[in-house]
Amino acid sequence: MRRFVVLWLGQSVALFGSEMAGFALGVWVFQQSGSVTKFAVTMLTTVMPGVVISPFAGAAVDRYDRRHIMMASTGAISVFMLLLALLAAEGHLQVWQIWTATFAQSTLATFQTTALLTAMPLLMPADRLKRANGMMQLGQAVARTGSPLAAGILLPIVLLPRILLLTAGVVAFAVVAISAVSVPRVHQIGVSQAPLSVFSSLHCGWSFHRNRPGLMALLLLFALINFLVATVTVLATPLVLSMASPTALGGLLSASGIAMLAGSALVTAWGGPRRQIYAVLVPLAMDGAFMIWAGASSTVIGITCAAFGFFCTLPFVNSCSMTIWQTKVPPELQGRVFALIQMVAWSMVPLGYILAGPLADSVFEPAMRPKGLLSHALGGMLGVGTGRGIGLLFVTAGVLTIVISGLSLLYPRLRQVEAELPDEVPDAAGATLVPVSEGG
Repeated sequence: MRRFVVLWLGQSVALFGSEMAGFALGVWVFQQSGSVTKFAVTMLTTVMPGVVISPFAGAAVDRYDRRHIMMASTGAISVFMLLLALLAAEGHLQVWQIWTATFAQSTLATFQTTALLTAMPLLMPADRLKRANGMMQLGQAVARTGSPLAAGILLPIVLLPRILLLTAGVVAFAVVAISAVSVPRVHQIGVSQAPLSVFSSLHCGWSFHRNRPGLMALLLLFALINFLVATVTVLATPLVLSMASPTALGGLLSASGIAMLAGSALVTAWGGPRRQIYAVLVPLAMDGAFMIWAGASSTVIGITCAAFGFFCTLPFVNSCSMTIWQTKVPPELQGRVFALIQMVAWSMVPLGYILAGPLADSVFEPAMRPKGLLSHALGGMLGVGTGRGIGLLFVTAGVLTIVISGLSLLYPRLRQVEAELPDEVPDAAGATLVPVSEGG
């Protein structure tokens, strides 16, 4: 566990710095260009590598030393931040350079994250993975909550070049932390000579899930839920601004960050229930109820309370589901299997972002205007006018989330996935791993 704590501390510090730099770069792009589209493209460059690069990253993680991959990818991120800092200091920084650097940084982060997640089962026994995943959620919550605040305070004082230089330094600290930790290697027969193929990586991940209906159901569950969550997440800002000021929106975002911190701390301290699948499905159903609450609320206070409950439960869903995969997937296959999981998860996020706007503007908002198609039937419950169509979309997504979670709970293969599939992780951290073929 001590080895993981060193890794976790280094990666948490690096994540905080990267999030701080990302926020500062996004602000710079918008201020310099005045273009919402260019700002959106900047955000997109941080998402797309998770979809495109994951299969290649998974194959590489299964083939090469995971510790070396973490060191190389994290060190390269530090170099990119240093180059951006130099360009900004000389006054030569341009938007296309930021897009290139953020795409490269996100690509490297995909390798780093995949290597770290697959290294965790090699560093500790299975009964400690839940707390370790809770710590991962805690580090992410701290970064997402504190980094925008830190960047917002520092940007007017020290300016962009020094923020980027600071980020390069803290990311380099993570490289030092990784170099101090030994990670057991997984030896595989025939894999090192096989072509590093994206197709074979995806085929391996898909075949593994296809032969295990419980894990396949869990994968499809997250694909659907990620789409619904992405759809309502991108509409949270216009929903709040339709009834309140940007200050109220800032309060909601702060409350959401605090909720994630609280939920992550609870998962880390408690570790979750013995049957982890219930810590996935029950909180997901609760999240659906919180979506309904937010959509039906006509006040910012109600929406903020719903957001607090929603983000407080997310760490349970994320940490317990990841623990299930980490314990049920053999270490020698985890890179390729996790690559498929990340690709499916990330691909649903931009899809939700893309469809949310047209659904709100062309379908739900017109339906809830005065004399709209649904204003008479639902106006008494949700209200009529600007923002009420978005509220209805929240309610719809919440109902679908509850239904999907309920059906998943009724499916025996998913409900019994922990009992039906054997644990594949070593009994103790650092245990000798027997070489196996690629087919497992």
